[in-house]
Amino acid sequence: MIWVLMLAVLISCDSPRNNRIQMQDSNVSAESETYSLNELKLNLRVLWLEGPYSSVGQNSVLTVYVYNLDGELIDLPEDLSLEFFSVMPSMGHSLDDPGYFKNVSQGVYENRDIYFQMGGDWRSEVQVLDSKLNYRDKISWLDFL
Repeated sequence: MIWVLMLAVLISCDSPRNNRIQMQDSNVSAESETYSLNELKLNLRVLWLEGPYSSVGQNSVLTVYVYNLDGELIDLPEDLSLEFFSVMPSMGHSLDDPGYFKNVSQGVYENRDIYFQMGGDWRSEVQVLDSKLNYRDKISWLDFL
């Protein structure tokens, strides 16, 4: 019985579309939700352009759109940056390679180098840090790979 369960888990690991994304404490898809960072007076929207994939050999690509309170795309203030973080609660480990965000156009940031180790449940976050790497705010959601 254990071998059958292990085989089922291994087979499902290669299914990149076996996922759904939800915002923390919400049933709304991260791809359609804009999240408000009230203290920073910013709105963020996240979108997986590729993946998330459950295989170390495939990079997942996450895009973050930054808006001001008027709904216009804007670059982050110079003293702020974005970081990606993800942890697998059921296994108790974090992502080996979270990649980094690059500003690709006005208000658009891409992280093209996210590598998940395996399929399962992942709690993902986009964190906003200041220039001293102090945490300012975050958005989080669940990914099921």
